[in-house]
Amino acid sequence: MNPDRVNPDRVDADLVDASRVDASRVDADRVDADRVRAELDRIVDPCSAVAGAPAGIVAMGLIRELSLTDGPDGVAVRIRIGVTEPGCLMGGSFAAQARERLDRLNGVASVEVEFDHAADWTPGDMEPGYRRTLDATRAARRAALRERFGVR
Repeated sequence: MNPDRVNPDRVDADLVDASRVDASRVDADRVDADRVRAELDRIVDPCSAVAGAPAGIVAMGLIRELSLTDGPDGVAVRIRIGVTEPGCLMGGSFAAQARERLDRLNGVASVEVEFDHAADWTPGDMEPGYRRTLDATRAARRAALRERFGVR
């Protein structure tokens, strides 16, 4: 995919680098924190896609809290989601997608999603592997612009 041609209206999990999810740690029949994180990371932050390095909300560092509680009907999942900027309009969409995705997992009894309005997101919240990907993407874009326009 040409990162200069990302359509933000078509941002989905197919754009996320699947190599970041360690499939050997995700058991399809068991609900645990790794499985929940893997499912949440399929929710792509559209700003990351526009930046040419699509990333899920886990890699972006937007999952502020995750707790699982076993119960008689299955696991109760509680997550707290942040956004990259106080004015970001994606919080509601992230919450709806999280509920939908987690509700579909076998073994999940309930899903509670809340927003973290107190914590300010910083680039340091990103997973280190994604940060390296983003840095490499930006460096390649800068190099391409320098070459294209003769800027040194």
